[in-house]
Amino acid sequence: MARPRQRHAASAAVPGGGLRSRLAAEDGASQVVQLVLLMPLLALLLALVLHLGLFLTTRQAVITATAEGLKEATLYGAAPTLDGEARARQVLADHSTATGVTVQTQVDDLAGTITLTVRADAPSVAPGLPRTIRHTATGTHERWLP
Repeated sequence: MARPRQRHAASAAVPGGGLRSRLAAEDGASQVVQLVLLMPLLALLLALVLHLGLFLTTRQAVITATAEGLKEATLYGAAPTLDGEARARQVLADHSTATGVTVQTQVDDLAGTITLTVRADAPSVAPGLPRTIRHTATGTHERWLP
């Protein structure tokens, strides 16, 4: 023989308590709805964090490549436009997944300086965010003056 359903003491004491207990039983469904609504926001947040990490890693690689390329270009007896650019490209190839790499060298013989500019695009996870990184460094060209 089936037992008759008993109402909870809290729901019996509160007017409309039956509705409250029914809503409490349906709480699992509302959690699923909340999760479905929050998942796109969580995915966007994850994409932004990944994009920031890739951007900062590539930025550090571009800064390092610029410094290494300039160091190589300013050495005594080096061909600044060849040696410096080759070293900067090698550092970026070894330590980064950057694309669209361009390296430019400007030699100012009058001032005795060399300016090296490295530009690269960081990998992107979230479209529409900035990805281009550009860094410029200037150094004194080591040379013998009579």
